[in-house]
Amino acid sequence: MTVTLIPQAHDQLQEIADRTRLSKTDIVNRAIALYGFIEGETAEGAEIVIRRASGESYVVKFF
Repeated sequence: MTVTLIPQAHDQLQEIADRTRLSKTDIVNRAIALYGFIEGETAEGAEIVIRRASGESYVVKFF
């Protein structure tokens, strides 16, 4: 399978690979799994909440 990424996505993929030392394949597989989970949860009415170490939290809208 060949996937053409927009330049921003390509750059982000490289940055994540550099930071985590994971392969690009591993990162894409994890991203797809996470996307599937988030999409499924939000389709059922769940909210995705980010809570920072400071205690601040906010709802993230993906879709």
